[in-house]
Amino acid sequence: TLLKEVLEEMEAVPWPKTTRERPKIDAEGYVILQRPLPQSSENTKTTNSKAKRQAEKLTRFSGIWTKALKAIESVDQEFAQQFTALAVTKNFKGSPHIDTLNIAPFYGLALGQFKGGGKLCVECSPTSVAHIDTNGKLAKVDGRFCHWVSEYVGTRYSLIYYVAHGEVVPQTTAIFQPPGVGIEGSDLSWVPPPVFVP
Repeated sequence: TLLKEVLEEMEAVPWPKTTRERPKIDAEGYVILQRPLPQSSENTKTTNSKAKRQAEKLTRFSGIWTKALKAIESVDQEFAQQFTALAVTKNFKGSPHIDTLNIAPFYGLALGQFKGGGKLCVECSPTSVAHIDTNGKLAKVDGRFCHWVSEYVGTRYSLIYYVAHGEVVPQTTAIFQPPGVGIEGSDLSWVPPPVFVP
Protein backbone atom coordinates (compact mmCIF):
# COMPACT_ATOMS: atom_id res chain seq x y z
CA THR A 1 0.00 0.00 0.00
CA LEU A 2 0.96 3.65 -0.31
CA LEU A 3 1.48 4.07 3.45
CA LYS A 4 3.89 1.13 3.51
CA GLU A 5 5.84 2.63 0.59
CA VAL A 6 6.07 6.02 2.33
CA LEU A 7 7.28 4.36 5.53
CA GLU A 8 9.92 2.37 3.63
CA GLU A 9 11.22 5.59 2.05
CA MET A 10 11.44 7.27 5.46
CA GLU A 11 13.20 4.30 7.03
CA ALA A 12 15.79 4.40 4.23
CA VAL A 13 16.85 7.99 4.99
CA PRO A 14 20.34 8.09 6.56
CA TRP A 15 18.93 10.07 9.50
CA PRO A 16 22.05 10.38 11.71
CA LYS A 17 23.84 12.15 8.84
CA THR A 18 20.88 14.37 7.95
CA THR A 19 21.08 17.96 9.15
CA ARG A 20 18.35 18.97 11.55
CA GLU A 21 16.85 22.02 9.95
CA ARG A 22 14.94 23.22 13.01
CA PRO A 23 17.42 22.83 15.89
CA LYS A 24 15.02 24.27 18.51
CA ILE A 25 12.63 21.37 17.86
CA ASP A 26 13.29 18.09 19.69
CA ALA A 27 13.63 15.50 16.90
CA GLU A 28 16.26 12.99 15.77
CA GLY A 29 15.76 14.05 12.17
CA TYR A 30 14.07 17.03 10.53
CA VAL A 31 14.27 17.75 6.81
CA ILE A 32 12.31 20.40 4.91
CA LEU A 33 11.53 19.83 1.23
CA GLN A 34 10.41 22.95 -0.66
CA ARG A 35 8.04 22.79 -3.59
CA PRO A 36 9.80 24.41 -6.56
CA LEU A 37 8.68 28.02 -7.03
CA PRO A 38 7.36 29.16 -10.38
CA GLN A 39 9.93 30.96 -12.51
CA SER A 40 10.31 34.49 -11.21
CA SER A 41 11.31 37.65 -13.00
CA GLU A 42 13.90 38.12 -10.26
CA ASN A 43 17.07 36.51 -11.47
CA THR A 44 19.55 37.09 -8.69
CA LYS A 45 22.54 34.92 -7.94
CA THR A 46 21.29 34.33 -4.36
CA THR A 47 17.80 33.30 -5.54
CA ASN A 48 19.21 30.94 -8.16
CA SER A 49 21.70 29.41 -5.71
CA LYS A 50 18.99 28.77 -3.09
CA ALA A 51 16.62 27.32 -5.70
CA LYS A 52 19.40 25.06 -6.98
CA ARG A 53 20.14 23.73 -3.46
CA GLN A 54 16.43 23.13 -2.83
CA ALA A 55 16.07 21.32 -6.18
CA GLU A 56 19.06 19.10 -5.37
CA LYS A 57 17.56 18.21 -1.99
CA LEU A 58 14.19 17.48 -3.60
CA THR A 59 15.96 15.14 -6.04
CA ARG A 60 17.73 13.38 -3.13
CA PHE A 61 14.38 12.81 -1.41
CA SER A 62 12.30 12.29 -4.56
CA GLY A 63 10.91 8.95 -3.37
CA ILE A 64 9.44 10.49 -0.22
CA TRP A 65 8.22 13.59 -2.10
CA THR A 66 6.45 11.58 -4.83
CA LYS A 67 4.72 9.21 -2.41
CA ALA A 68 3.84 11.99 0.04
CA LEU A 69 2.23 13.92 -2.82
CA LYS A 70 0.11 10.87 -3.73
CA ALA A 71 -0.94 10.56 -0.09
CA ILE A 72 -2.20 14.15 0.21
CA GLU A 73 -3.85 13.99 -3.23
CA SER A 74 -5.90 11.00 -2.04
CA VAL A 75 -7.50 13.14 0.69
CA ASP A 76 -7.44 16.78 -0.47
CA GLN A 77 -6.56 17.46 -4.11
CA GLU A 78 -6.92 21.23 -3.75
CA PHE A 79 -4.50 21.41 -0.81
CA ALA A 80 -2.10 19.11 -2.69
CA GLN A 81 -1.67 21.96 -5.19
CA GLN A 82 -1.33 24.63 -2.49
CA PHE A 83 1.17 23.36 0.06
CA THR A 84 4.61 24.93 -0.36
CA ALA A 85 6.80 22.67 1.78
CA LEU A 86 6.97 19.23 3.38
CA ALA A 87 8.64 18.61 6.73
CA VAL A 88 9.91 15.04 7.07
CA THR A 89 10.71 14.08 10.66
CA LYS A 90 11.96 11.20 12.75
CA ASN A 91 11.09 10.93 16.44
CA PHE A 92 9.66 14.40 16.87
CA LYS A 93 9.04 14.74 20.63
CA GLY A 94 6.93 17.15 22.64
CA SER A 95 8.07 20.61 21.57
CA PRO A 96 4.97 22.80 22.09
CA HIS A 97 5.21 25.52 19.46
CA ILE A 98 3.36 27.80 17.06
CA ASP A 99 4.27 27.80 13.37
CA THR A 100 4.88 31.52 12.95
CA LEU A 101 5.82 31.22 9.26
CA ASN A 102 2.68 29.30 8.28
CA ILE A 103 -0.02 31.27 6.48
CA ALA A 104 -2.63 28.48 6.39
CA PRO A 105 -3.58 25.21 8.13
CA PHE A 106 -1.36 22.15 7.61
CA TYR A 107 -1.83 18.40 7.24
CA GLY A 108 0.06 15.89 9.37
CA LEU A 109 0.62 12.14 8.96
CA ALA A 110 2.51 9.83 11.33
CA LEU A 111 3.96 6.41 10.51
CA GLY A 112 6.14 3.84 12.23
CA GLN A 113 6.24 1.42 15.12
CA PHE A 114 5.30 3.45 18.20
CA LYS A 115 2.83 3.14 21.04
CA GLY A 116 1.60 4.86 24.17
CA GLY A 117 0.83 8.18 22.48
CA GLY A 118 2.47 10.02 19.60
CA LYS A 119 -0.74 11.98 19.06
CA LEU A 120 -0.84 15.45 17.57
CA CYS A 121 -2.07 17.73 20.37
CA VAL A 122 -3.57 21.11 19.46
CA GLU A 123 -4.80 23.84 21.80
CA CYS A 124 -8.32 24.58 20.56
CA SER A 125 -8.99 27.13 23.31
CA PRO A 126 -7.40 28.16 26.60
CA THR A 127 -9.18 25.24 28.30
CA SER A 128 -9.29 22.46 25.67
CA VAL A 129 -6.76 20.39 23.77
CA ALA A 130 -7.54 18.04 20.87
CA HIS A 131 -5.52 14.80 20.93
CA ILE A 132 -5.49 13.58 17.32
CA ASP A 133 -4.33 10.11 16.30
CA THR A 134 -2.44 10.64 13.04
CA ASN A 135 -0.90 7.15 12.93
CA GLY A 136 -1.58 6.14 9.33
CA LYS A 137 -4.10 8.98 9.00
CA LEU A 138 -3.97 12.53 7.71
CA ALA A 139 -5.24 15.32 9.97
CA LYS A 140 -5.75 18.95 9.05
CA VAL A 141 -4.99 21.45 11.81
CA ASP A 142 -3.93 25.06 12.07
CA GLY A 143 -0.33 25.24 13.29
CA ARG A 144 -0.83 28.86 14.22
CA PHE A 145 -2.45 27.43 17.36
CA CYS A 146 -0.02 25.93 19.89
CA HIS A 147 0.59 22.24 19.12
CA TRP A 148 2.94 19.38 20.01
CA VAL A 149 3.30 15.59 19.95
CA SER A 150 2.35 13.55 23.03
CA GLU A 151 4.87 11.17 24.58
CA TYR A 152 5.33 7.76 22.97
CA VAL A 153 7.67 4.78 22.85
CA GLY A 154 9.22 3.50 19.62
CA THR A 155 10.07 5.06 16.27
CA ARG A 156 7.70 7.68 14.89
CA TYR A 157 8.07 9.32 11.50
CA SER A 158 5.91 12.18 10.32
CA LEU A 159 5.08 14.20 7.24
CA ILE A 160 3.86 17.77 7.70
CA TYR A 161 2.47 19.50 4.61
CA TYR A 162 2.38 23.28 5.12
CA VAL A 163 1.96 26.62 3.36
CA ALA A 164 4.56 29.35 3.98
CA HIS A 165 3.90 31.75 1.10
CA GLY A 166 1.01 32.81 -1.09
CA GLU A 167 -2.42 34.01 -0.02
CA VAL A 168 -2.94 34.09 3.75
CA VAL A 169 -5.81 31.93 5.00
CA PRO A 170 -7.46 33.64 8.01
CA GLN A 171 -7.12 31.79 11.31
CA THR A 172 -10.52 30.39 12.33
CA THR A 173 -10.45 27.03 14.07
CA ALA A 174 -7.66 24.76 15.30
CA ILE A 175 -8.87 21.53 13.69
CA PHE A 176 -10.68 20.68 10.43
CA GLN A 177 -12.29 17.84 8.58
CA PRO A 178 -10.77 17.84 5.10
CA PRO A 179 -12.96 17.77 1.98
CA GLY A 180 -11.49 14.52 0.66
CA VAL A 181 -13.00 12.19 3.25
CA GLY A 182 -14.37 9.07 1.60
CA ILE A 183 -12.41 9.27 -1.67
CA GLU A 184 -12.81 5.86 -3.26
CA GLY A 185 -9.70 3.75 -3.69
CA SER A 186 -7.72 5.67 -1.06
CA ASP A 187 -5.89 3.69 1.60
CA LEU A 188 -5.64 6.85 3.69
CA SER A 189 -8.35 8.20 5.91
CA TRP A 190 -9.01 11.31 7.91
CA VAL A 191 -8.80 10.93 11.67
CA PRO A 192 -12.07 10.40 13.53
CA PRO A 193 -13.47 13.31 15.54
CA PRO A 194 -10.80 14.21 18.10
CA VAL A 195 -11.03 13.66 21.81
CA PHE A 196 -11.19 16.91 23.76
CA VAL A 197 -9.57 17.12 27.17
CA PRO A 198 -10.65 20.16 29.23
